[in-house]
Amino acid sequence: MSVRDLLDQLHNAQPRAPRDGTNTHTVAVAIGGKEIGGWLDYEILNTMIEPADGFTLTRPLSLEAWKLCITDQAIKVAIDGTVVLDGFIDDRSRDARAGTMAISGRDKSGRLVQESIPNVSGWDGLQLTEAVKRLSSPWYTATTLSNARNRAVARGKGHKSAAGSEPAFFQVKGRFDEDHIGRLDPGEMRWTVIEQLCSSAGLLCYSSADGRELVIGEPNYSQAIQYVFRWGRTKTTVDNMVLRESVRDAYAMIEVHGASAGDGDNYGDNVTTYIGIAKDGPNADGTGNHFLRPKRLVMAQRAQKNDAEANRAAEIEMKRRNFRLRQLTVDAPLHGQVVAGKIVTLFAPDTLARVIDEDLEMDETWLVYACSFKGSHGGGETTNMMLVPRGTEFVL
Repeated sequence: MSVRDLLDQLHNAQPRAPRDGTNTHTVAVAIGGKEIGGWLDYEILNTMIEPADGFTLTRPLSLEAWKLCITDQAIKVAIDGTVVLDGFIDDRSRDARAGTMAISGRDKSGRLVQESIPNVSGWDGLQLTEAVKRLSSPWYTATTLSNARNRAVARGKGHKSAAGSEPAFFQVKGRFDEDHIGRLDPGEMRWTVIEQLCSSAGLLCYSSADGRELVIGEPNYSQAIQYVFRWGRTKTTVDNMVLRESVRDAYAMIEVHGASAGDGDNYGDNVTTYIGIAKDGPNADGTGNHFLRPKRLVMAQRAQKNDAEANRAAEIEMKRRNFRLRQLTVDAPLHGQVVAGKIVTLFAPDTLARVIDEDLEMDETWLVYACSFKGSHGGGETTNMMLVPRGTEFVL
Protein backbone atom coordinates (compact mmCIF):
# COMPACT_ATOMS: atom_id res chain seq x y z
CA MET A 1 0.00 0.00 0.00
CA SER A 2 1.41 3.40 -0.98
CA VAL A 3 1.73 6.33 1.42
CA ARG A 4 -1.07 8.17 -0.37
CA ASP A 5 -3.35 5.10 -0.22
CA LEU A 6 -2.68 4.91 3.51
CA LEU A 7 -3.50 8.60 3.94
CA ASP A 8 -6.73 8.06 2.00
CA GLN A 9 -7.68 5.18 4.28
CA LEU A 10 -6.99 7.23 7.40
CA HIS A 11 -8.90 10.29 6.26
CA ASN A 12 -11.94 8.45 4.91
CA ALA A 13 -12.89 7.88 8.55
CA GLN A 14 -12.60 11.58 9.38
CA PRO A 15 -15.44 12.51 11.79
CA ARG A 16 -17.90 15.20 10.76
CA ALA A 17 -18.65 18.18 12.97
CA PRO A 18 -21.96 17.76 14.78
CA ARG A 19 -24.63 20.26 13.75
CA ASP A 20 -26.81 19.94 16.84
CA GLY A 21 -24.79 22.36 18.95
CA THR A 22 -22.66 19.65 20.57
CA ASN A 23 -19.10 20.73 21.24
CA THR A 24 -16.41 18.34 20.03
CA HIS A 25 -13.44 20.56 20.90
CA THR A 26 -12.81 22.27 24.20
CA VAL A 27 -11.98 25.97 23.93
CA ALA A 28 -10.80 27.66 27.09
CA VAL A 29 -8.89 30.74 28.17
CA ALA A 30 -6.45 31.10 31.04
CA ILE A 31 -6.17 34.36 32.94
CA GLY A 32 -4.03 34.76 36.04
CA GLY A 33 -3.84 31.01 36.58
CA LYS A 34 -7.63 30.56 36.31
CA GLU A 35 -9.29 28.76 33.40
CA ILE A 36 -12.54 30.00 31.89
CA GLY A 37 -14.57 27.70 29.66
CA GLY A 38 -18.14 27.66 28.40
CA TRP A 39 -17.46 29.68 25.24
CA LEU A 40 -20.41 29.32 22.85
CA ASP A 41 -19.17 31.25 19.82
CA TYR A 42 -15.58 31.95 18.91
CA GLU A 43 -13.14 32.75 16.14
CA ILE A 44 -9.37 32.34 16.60
CA LEU A 45 -6.92 33.27 13.84
CA ASN A 46 -3.40 31.91 13.31
CA THR A 47 -1.51 33.17 10.26
CA MET A 48 1.99 33.47 8.82
CA ILE A 49 1.40 36.65 6.82
CA GLU A 50 -0.46 39.06 9.12
CA PRO A 51 1.40 40.97 11.85
CA ALA A 52 -0.97 39.91 14.63
CA ASP A 53 -3.29 36.96 15.27
CA GLY A 54 -6.70 37.71 16.76
CA PHE A 55 -9.58 36.20 18.72
CA THR A 56 -13.24 36.85 19.54
CA LEU A 57 -15.02 34.76 22.19
CA THR A 58 -18.60 34.81 23.51
CA ARG A 59 -20.08 32.97 26.50
CA PRO A 60 -23.00 33.26 28.95
CA LEU A 61 -22.40 36.10 31.37
CA SER A 62 -20.98 35.20 34.76
CA LEU A 63 -19.78 37.79 37.26
CA GLU A 64 -16.62 35.82 38.00
CA ALA A 65 -15.65 35.63 34.31
CA TRP A 66 -16.53 39.30 33.77
CA LYS A 67 -14.27 40.38 36.62
CA LEU A 68 -11.38 38.31 35.27
CA CYS A 69 -11.72 39.38 31.62
CA ILE A 70 -10.77 43.01 32.04
CA THR A 71 -9.30 44.98 29.13
CA ASP A 72 -5.53 44.72 28.63
CA GLN A 73 -5.45 41.52 30.67
CA ALA A 74 -2.95 38.87 29.57
CA ILE A 75 -4.73 35.83 28.16
CA LYS A 76 -3.92 32.42 26.71
CA VAL A 77 -6.46 30.80 24.37
CA ALA A 78 -6.32 27.01 24.08
CA ILE A 79 -8.03 24.34 21.96
CA ASP A 80 -8.12 20.89 23.57
CA GLY A 81 -5.44 22.03 26.00
CA THR A 82 -3.06 23.31 23.29
CA VAL A 83 -2.32 27.04 23.50
CA VAL A 84 -2.99 28.54 20.07
CA LEU A 85 -2.79 32.23 21.02
CA ASP A 86 -1.02 34.20 23.75
CA GLY A 87 -1.94 37.85 23.95
CA PHE A 88 -4.09 40.53 25.53
CA ILE A 89 -7.77 41.47 25.73
CA ASP A 90 -8.48 44.60 23.69
CA ASP A 91 -12.26 44.82 24.11
CA ARG A 92 -15.05 43.36 26.21
CA SER A 93 -18.80 43.80 26.02
CA ARG A 94 -21.96 42.66 27.80
CA ASP A 95 -25.32 42.04 26.06
CA ALA A 96 -28.03 42.24 28.74
CA ARG A 97 -30.90 40.90 26.63
CA ALA A 98 -28.89 37.94 25.32
CA GLY A 99 -27.31 37.32 28.70
CA THR A 100 -23.85 37.02 27.19
CA MET A 101 -20.40 38.54 27.44
CA ALA A 102 -17.78 38.82 24.70
CA ILE A 103 -14.06 39.51 24.61
CA SER A 104 -11.71 40.14 21.71
CA GLY A 105 -8.04 40.90 21.28
CA ARG A 106 -4.78 39.99 19.61
CA ASP A 107 -1.64 38.07 20.34
CA LYS A 108 1.42 39.90 21.64
CA SER A 109 2.32 41.05 18.12
CA GLY A 110 -0.55 43.48 18.43
CA ARG A 111 1.75 45.50 20.69
CA LEU A 112 4.44 45.53 17.99
CA VAL A 113 1.93 46.93 15.50
CA GLN A 114 0.95 49.85 17.73
CA GLU A 115 4.02 50.61 19.85
CA SER A 116 6.91 52.84 18.84
CA ILE A 117 10.47 51.51 18.68
CA PRO A 118 12.30 51.66 22.03
CA ASN A 119 15.11 53.91 20.68
CA VAL A 120 16.56 55.15 17.40
CA SER A 121 20.28 54.45 17.84
CA GLY A 122 22.69 51.55 18.28
CA TRP A 123 21.35 49.33 15.50
CA ASP A 124 24.22 49.31 12.99
CA GLY A 125 25.84 45.91 12.41
CA LEU A 126 23.26 43.88 14.34
CA GLN A 127 22.38 40.41 13.08
CA LEU A 128 18.80 40.13 11.85
CA THR A 129 17.65 37.90 14.73
CA GLU A 130 19.22 40.18 17.32
CA ALA A 131 17.68 43.26 15.76
CA VAL A 132 14.20 41.68 15.72
CA LYS A 133 14.66 40.45 19.28
CA ARG A 134 15.47 43.99 20.42
CA LEU A 135 12.53 45.42 18.48
CA SER A 136 10.09 42.88 19.97
CA SER A 137 11.27 43.02 23.60
CA PRO A 138 9.77 42.66 26.20
CA TRP A 139 6.79 41.01 24.54
CA TYR A 140 8.91 38.25 23.00
CA THR A 141 12.03 36.96 24.71
CA ALA A 142 13.33 34.78 21.87
CA THR A 143 13.77 34.97 18.09
CA THR A 144 14.41 31.84 16.03
CA LEU A 145 15.17 30.90 12.43
CA SER A 146 13.36 27.54 12.74
CA ASN A 147 9.63 26.84 12.95
CA ALA A 148 10.10 23.20 13.99
CA ARG A 149 9.19 23.62 17.67
CA ASN A 150 6.21 25.86 16.96
CA ARG A 151 4.82 23.55 14.29
CA ALA A 152 5.03 20.56 16.63
CA VAL A 153 3.35 22.44 19.49
CA ALA A 154 0.58 23.98 17.36
CA ARG A 155 -0.62 20.59 16.07
CA GLY A 156 -1.51 19.45 19.58
CA LYS A 157 -1.34 15.90 20.88
CA GLY A 158 -2.30 14.06 17.70
CA HIS A 159 -0.07 12.36 15.14
CA LYS A 160 2.68 14.52 13.65
CA SER A 161 4.16 13.89 10.22
CA ALA A 162 7.91 13.88 9.64
CA ALA A 163 9.15 17.45 9.76
CA GLY A 164 11.93 17.13 7.19
CA SER A 165 14.76 19.64 7.25
CA GLU A 166 13.95 23.22 8.17
CA PRO A 167 14.94 25.95 5.70
CA ALA A 168 18.45 27.16 6.49
CA PHE A 169 19.48 30.82 6.41
CA PHE A 170 22.68 32.74 6.76
CA GLN A 171 22.49 35.38 9.43
CA VAL A 172 21.64 38.66 7.74
CA LYS A 173 22.98 41.86 9.22
CA GLY A 174 20.39 44.46 10.09
CA ARG A 175 20.39 47.39 7.69
CA PHE A 176 19.02 50.56 9.19
CA ASP A 177 20.58 53.11 6.83
CA GLU A 178 18.50 55.42 4.65
CA ASP A 179 19.38 53.50 1.48
CA HIS A 180 17.27 50.52 2.61
CA ILE A 181 14.48 51.30 5.04
CA GLY A 182 14.88 54.98 5.72
CA ARG A 183 16.14 56.80 8.75
CA LEU A 184 14.65 55.72 12.05
CA ASP A 185 12.77 58.50 13.77
CA PRO A 186 11.01 58.63 17.15
CA GLY A 187 7.49 57.28 16.75
CA GLU A 188 8.41 54.61 14.19
CA MET A 189 6.27 51.53 14.85
CA ARG A 190 8.06 48.34 15.91
CA TRP A 191 6.37 46.08 13.38
CA THR A 192 6.99 48.51 10.51
CA VAL A 193 10.74 48.22 11.07
CA ILE A 194 10.59 44.42 11.57
CA GLU A 195 8.64 44.07 8.34
CA GLN A 196 11.08 46.22 6.39
CA LEU A 197 14.06 44.27 7.71
CA CYS A 198 12.60 40.83 7.00
CA SER A 199 11.17 41.87 3.65
CA SER A 200 14.55 43.19 2.47
CA ALA A 201 15.97 39.74 3.32
CA GLY A 202 13.09 37.96 1.56
CA LEU A 203 11.85 36.35 4.79
CA LEU A 204 8.68 36.09 6.87
CA CYS A 205 8.25 36.94 10.53
CA TYR A 206 5.39 35.64 12.68
CA SER A 207 4.70 34.63 16.28
CA SER A 208 4.63 31.10 17.61
CA ALA A 209 1.20 29.84 18.64
CA ASP A 210 2.15 29.70 22.33
CA GLY A 211 3.72 33.16 22.30
CA ARG A 212 7.20 32.03 23.30
CA GLU A 213 9.08 33.34 20.28
CA LEU A 214 9.06 35.15 16.97
CA VAL A 215 9.88 32.96 13.98
CA ILE A 216 11.88 34.34 11.05
CA GLY A 217 12.10 32.22 7.92
CA GLU A 218 10.33 30.61 4.99
CA PRO A 219 7.72 27.85 4.66
CA ASN A 220 9.01 24.30 5.08
CA TYR A 221 8.29 22.47 1.83
CA SER A 222 10.42 19.42 2.70
CA GLN A 223 8.08 18.14 5.43
CA ALA A 224 5.71 15.24 4.92
CA ILE A 225 2.02 15.70 4.11
CA GLN A 226 -0.03 16.15 7.28
CA TYR A 227 -3.64 16.37 6.10
CA VAL A 228 -5.84 15.36 3.18
CA PHE A 229 -8.50 17.73 1.83
CA ARG A 230 -10.70 15.92 -0.67
CA TRP A 231 -13.71 17.15 -2.62
CA GLY A 232 -15.38 14.45 -4.65
CA ARG A 233 -18.54 12.70 -5.61
CA THR A 234 -17.88 9.66 -3.42
CA LYS A 235 -15.31 10.75 -0.84
CA THR A 236 -15.24 14.16 0.83
CA THR A 237 -13.28 15.29 3.89
CA VAL A 238 -14.13 19.01 3.74
CA ASP A 239 -17.23 21.19 3.79
CA ASN A 240 -16.11 23.34 0.88
CA MET A 241 -13.14 24.29 -1.28
CA VAL A 242 -12.78 27.50 -3.30
CA LEU A 243 -9.95 27.78 -5.81
CA ARG A 244 -9.03 31.22 -7.18
CA GLU A 245 -6.47 31.91 -9.89
CA SER A 246 -5.60 35.48 -10.88
CA VAL A 247 -2.94 37.46 -12.76
CA ARG A 248 -4.65 40.79 -12.10
CA ASP A 249 -1.83 42.11 -9.87
CA ALA A 250 0.96 39.99 -11.34
CA TYR A 251 3.44 40.82 -14.08
CA ALA A 252 5.43 38.83 -16.61
CA MET A 253 8.43 41.09 -16.02
CA ILE A 254 9.33 43.59 -13.32
CA GLU A 255 12.15 46.11 -13.65
CA VAL A 256 13.50 48.08 -10.71
CA HIS A 257 15.40 51.25 -11.61
CA GLY A 258 17.52 52.69 -8.83
CA ALA A 259 20.30 55.23 -8.56
CA SER A 260 23.32 55.32 -6.30
CA ALA A 261 23.38 58.23 -3.88
CA GLY A 262 25.62 61.22 -4.45
CA ASP A 263 28.79 61.75 -2.44
CA GLY A 264 31.12 64.61 -1.55
CA ASP A 265 32.53 64.78 -5.08
CA ASN A 266 29.39 64.00 -7.04
CA TYR A 267 26.37 65.85 -5.76
CA GLY A 268 22.83 64.96 -6.68
CA ASP A 269 20.44 62.07 -6.32
CA ASN A 270 21.06 60.27 -9.61
CA VAL A 271 24.75 59.62 -10.08
CA THR A 272 24.65 56.10 -11.50
CA THR A 273 21.55 54.12 -12.47
CA TYR A 274 21.20 50.40 -11.68
CA ILE A 275 18.55 48.12 -13.16
CA GLY A 276 17.20 44.88 -11.70
CA ILE A 277 14.95 42.48 -13.61
CA ALA A 278 12.71 39.63 -12.48
CA LYS A 279 10.85 37.46 -15.00
CA ASP A 280 7.80 35.25 -14.66
CA GLY A 281 9.28 32.73 -17.09
CA PRO A 282 12.51 31.83 -18.88
CA ASN A 283 11.83 33.83 -22.06
CA ALA A 284 13.37 37.22 -22.71
CA ASP A 285 9.98 38.95 -22.57
CA GLY A 286 8.99 37.21 -19.35
CA THR A 287 6.32 34.92 -20.80
CA GLY A 288 6.29 31.24 -20.01
CA ASN A 289 4.64 30.50 -16.68
CA HIS A 290 1.43 32.46 -16.19
CA PHE A 291 1.03 34.82 -19.15
CA LEU A 292 0.00 34.40 -22.79
CA ARG A 293 0.62 38.11 -23.39
CA PRO A 294 3.36 39.70 -21.27
CA LYS A 295 2.56 42.52 -18.87
CA ARG A 296 5.52 44.65 -17.74
CA LEU A 297 6.06 46.85 -14.68
CA VAL A 298 8.84 49.42 -14.26
CA MET A 299 9.46 50.70 -10.73
CA ALA A 300 11.64 53.59 -9.59
CA GLN A 301 13.01 52.88 -6.13
CA ARG A 302 15.32 54.50 -3.64
CA ALA A 303 19.07 54.32 -4.06
CA GLN A 304 20.50 50.92 -4.98
CA LYS A 305 24.14 50.06 -4.35
CA ASN A 306 24.61 47.83 -7.40
CA ASP A 307 22.81 45.78 -10.04
CA ALA A 308 22.64 42.75 -7.73
CA GLU A 309 20.72 44.73 -5.13
CA ALA A 310 18.35 46.08 -7.80
CA ASN A 311 17.79 42.51 -9.02
CA ARG A 312 16.95 41.39 -5.49
CA ALA A 313 14.43 44.21 -5.12
CA ALA A 314 12.79 43.14 -8.40
CA GLU A 315 12.68 39.48 -7.30
CA ILE A 316 11.09 40.37 -3.97
CA GLU A 317 8.43 42.43 -5.72
CA MET A 318 7.76 39.50 -8.08
CA LYS A 319 7.38 37.11 -5.11
CA ARG A 320 5.02 39.50 -3.37
CA ARG A 321 2.74 39.68 -6.41
CA ASN A 322 2.98 36.01 -7.39
CA PHE A 323 1.77 34.98 -3.94
CA ARG A 324 -1.80 35.63 -5.14
CA LEU A 325 -1.53 33.70 -8.42
CA ARG A 326 -3.24 30.61 -6.97
CA GLN A 327 -5.09 30.64 -3.67
CA LEU A 328 -7.22 27.94 -2.10
CA THR A 329 -9.75 28.37 0.68
CA VAL A 330 -10.79 25.23 2.55
CA ASP A 331 -13.64 24.91 5.04
CA ALA A 332 -13.07 21.75 7.07
CA PRO A 333 -15.15 20.19 9.84
CA LEU A 334 -13.77 20.42 13.38
CA HIS A 335 -10.35 21.89 14.13
CA GLY A 336 -8.16 19.08 12.86
CA GLN A 337 -8.09 15.61 11.34
CA VAL A 338 -7.57 12.16 12.78
CA VAL A 339 -4.37 11.10 11.05
CA ALA A 340 -3.48 8.12 13.25
CA GLY A 341 -4.99 6.71 16.40
CA LYS A 342 -7.97 8.52 17.91
CA ILE A 343 -6.55 11.94 18.82
CA VAL A 344 -7.22 14.82 16.44
CA THR A 345 -4.18 16.54 14.97
CA LEU A 346 -4.96 20.26 15.05
CA PHE A 347 -4.73 22.28 11.86
CA ALA A 348 -1.77 24.67 11.89
CA PRO A 349 0.01 27.07 9.53
CA ASP A 350 3.24 25.95 7.85
CA THR A 351 1.95 22.43 7.26
CA LEU A 352 1.37 20.53 4.02
CA ALA A 353 -1.89 19.02 2.82
CA ARG A 354 -2.76 16.81 -0.10
CA VAL A 355 -5.60 18.54 -1.99
CA ILE A 356 -7.86 16.46 -4.22
CA ASP A 357 -10.60 18.00 -6.35
CA GLU A 358 -12.17 15.27 -8.44
CA ASP A 359 -14.19 17.75 -10.51
CA LEU A 360 -11.00 19.50 -11.65
CA GLU A 361 -8.92 16.28 -11.75
CA MET A 362 -6.54 18.00 -9.33
CA ASP A 363 -4.28 16.10 -6.94
CA GLU A 364 -1.59 18.45 -5.59
CA THR A 365 0.33 19.36 -2.46
CA TRP A 366 -0.52 22.73 -0.92
CA LEU A 367 0.76 24.66 2.10
CA VAL A 368 -1.56 25.90 4.86
CA TYR A 369 -0.54 29.46 5.77
CA ALA A 370 -3.55 30.63 7.81
CA CYS A 371 -6.16 28.95 10.02
CA SER A 372 -9.32 30.49 11.43
CA PHE A 373 -10.95 28.29 14.07
CA LYS A 374 -14.67 28.98 14.35
CA GLY A 375 -17.32 27.62 16.67
CA SER A 376 -21.02 28.29 17.06
CA HIS A 377 -23.48 26.80 19.53
CA GLY A 378 -25.92 26.40 16.64
CA GLY A 379 -23.57 25.53 13.80
CA GLY A 380 -20.87 23.28 15.18
CA GLU A 381 -17.13 23.68 14.74
CA THR A 382 -15.25 24.39 11.53
CA THR A 383 -11.85 25.65 10.43
CA ASN A 384 -11.37 28.03 7.52
CA MET A 385 -7.89 27.68 5.98
CA MET A 386 -5.92 29.54 3.33
CA LEU A 387 -3.45 27.63 1.19
CA VAL A 388 -0.95 28.19 -1.62
CA PRO A 389 0.70 25.60 -3.89
CA ARG A 390 3.81 23.85 -2.66
CA GLY A 391 6.88 25.90 -3.52
CA THR A 392 5.19 29.31 -3.39
CA GLU A 393 7.60 31.96 -2.13
CA PHE A 394 6.51 34.30 0.66
CA VAL A 395 7.51 37.87 1.42
CA LEU A 396 6.16 40.18 4.12
